[in-house]
Amino acid sequence: MMYHQLHHIATKFRYPTPLYSYMLRLSFKIQNIFSKDIWYDMYTYTKQLSRNKYFESQVIYSDHNIFEFVLDLSWNGRDHVGPNIELSLFGYHIIVGIYDSRHWDYKEGKWAS
Repeated sequence: MMYHQLHHIATKFRYPTPLYSYMLRLSFKIQNIFSKDIWYDMYTYTKQLSRNKYFESQVIYSDHNIFEFVLDLSWNGRDHVGPNIELSLFGYHIIVGIYDSRHWDYKEGKWAS
Protein backbone atom coordinates (compact mmCIF):
# COMPACT_ATOMS: atom_id res chain seq x y z
CA MET A 1 0.00 0.00 0.00
CA MET A 2 1.01 3.56 -0.55
CA TYR A 3 1.68 6.00 2.30
CA HIS A 4 -1.56 7.96 1.83
CA GLN A 5 -3.60 4.73 1.82
CA LEU A 6 -2.09 3.59 5.13
CA HIS A 7 -2.60 7.05 6.62
CA HIS A 8 -6.24 7.01 5.50
CA ILE A 9 -6.80 3.57 7.05
CA ALA A 10 -5.15 4.63 10.32
CA THR A 11 -7.22 7.84 10.47
CA LYS A 12 -10.44 6.07 9.54
CA PHE A 13 -10.14 3.54 12.38
CA ARG A 14 -8.60 6.10 14.79
CA TYR A 15 -5.43 4.20 15.65
CA PRO A 16 -3.31 6.18 18.14
CA THR A 17 -0.30 5.83 15.81
CA PRO A 18 -0.32 5.22 12.05
CA LEU A 19 0.24 1.67 10.82
CA TYR A 20 3.50 2.63 9.06
CA SER A 21 5.22 3.70 12.32
CA TYR A 22 5.74 0.21 13.72
CA MET A 23 9.34 -0.70 14.47
CA LEU A 24 11.76 -3.58 14.78
CA ARG A 25 13.00 -4.63 18.22
CA LEU A 26 15.05 -7.75 18.88
CA SER A 27 15.91 -8.73 22.44
CA PHE A 28 17.51 -11.70 24.16
CA LYS A 29 18.23 -11.81 27.90
CA ILE A 30 19.55 -14.24 30.53
CA GLN A 31 18.68 -12.86 33.96
CA ASN A 32 20.71 -13.25 37.14
CA ILE A 33 18.37 -14.90 39.66
CA PHE A 34 20.82 -14.02 42.48
CA SER A 35 20.75 -10.27 41.74
CA LYS A 36 21.28 -7.95 44.71
CA ASP A 37 19.79 -5.00 42.77
CA ILE A 38 23.16 -3.27 42.28
CA TRP A 39 23.25 -0.56 39.58
CA TYR A 40 25.57 2.34 38.80
CA ASP A 41 26.52 4.47 35.82
CA MET A 42 30.22 4.13 34.95
CA TYR A 43 30.41 6.39 31.87
CA THR A 44 28.03 8.52 29.80
CA TYR A 45 28.73 10.57 26.68
CA THR A 46 26.02 12.70 25.03
CA LYS A 47 26.29 14.89 21.93
CA GLN A 48 23.52 16.95 20.35
CA LEU A 49 23.13 16.13 16.64
CA SER A 50 20.22 18.42 15.76
CA ARG A 51 17.44 20.34 17.49
CA ASN A 52 15.77 17.20 18.89
CA LYS A 53 18.24 14.36 18.17
CA TYR A 54 21.07 13.28 20.45
CA PHE A 55 23.79 10.63 20.27
CA GLU A 56 24.48 8.85 23.54
CA SER A 57 26.82 6.10 24.67
CA GLN A 58 26.83 4.60 28.15
CA VAL A 59 28.65 1.99 30.18
CA ILE A 60 26.65 0.76 33.15
CA TYR A 61 27.20 -1.92 35.77
CA SER A 62 24.12 -3.81 36.94
CA ASP A 63 23.91 -7.30 38.38
CA HIS A 64 20.40 -7.92 36.94
CA ASN A 65 21.51 -9.75 33.77
CA ILE A 66 24.19 -12.30 32.93
CA PHE A 67 23.75 -11.66 29.20
CA GLU A 68 21.54 -9.32 27.19
CA PHE A 69 21.38 -8.18 23.58
CA VAL A 70 18.91 -5.55 22.36
CA LEU A 71 18.58 -4.05 18.88
CA ASP A 72 15.86 -1.39 18.62
CA LEU A 73 15.35 0.38 15.28
CA SER A 74 12.36 2.56 16.16
CA TRP A 75 12.13 6.28 15.32
CA ASN A 76 8.70 7.24 16.69
CA GLY A 77 5.80 6.01 18.78
CA ARG A 78 7.04 6.61 22.35
CA ASP A 79 8.95 9.07 24.55
CA HIS A 80 12.67 9.64 23.81
CA VAL A 81 12.64 7.02 21.07
CA GLY A 82 15.51 6.30 18.71
CA PRO A 83 17.55 3.40 17.37
CA ASN A 84 19.95 1.82 19.83
CA ILE A 85 21.97 -1.28 20.48
CA GLU A 86 22.72 -2.76 23.91
CA LEU A 87 25.13 -5.50 24.86
CA SER A 88 25.49 -6.81 28.41
CA LEU A 89 27.87 -9.44 29.70
CA PHE A 90 28.27 -10.39 33.37
CA GLY A 91 26.81 -7.11 34.58
CA TYR A 92 28.63 -4.69 32.27
CA HIS A 93 26.26 -2.97 29.82
CA ILE A 94 27.31 -1.01 26.74
CA ILE A 95 24.52 1.07 25.22
CA VAL A 96 24.90 3.16 22.05
CA GLY A 97 22.08 5.00 20.34
CA ILE A 98 20.39 8.06 18.96
CA TYR A 99 17.33 9.38 20.75
CA ASP A 100 14.75 12.11 20.35
CA SER A 101 14.40 14.57 23.25
CA ARG A 102 10.66 15.10 22.67
CA HIS A 103 7.73 13.32 24.29
CA TRP A 104 5.15 11.35 22.30
CA ASP A 105 1.46 12.29 22.43
CA TYR A 106 -0.19 8.86 22.50
CA LYS A 107 -3.68 10.26 22.01
CA GLU A 108 -2.79 12.25 18.89
CA GLY A 109 -0.14 9.81 17.58
CA LYS A 110 2.52 12.48 17.05
CA TRP A 111 5.26 14.41 18.85
CA ALA A 112 3.89 16.56 21.67
CA SER A 113 6.45 19.34 21.25
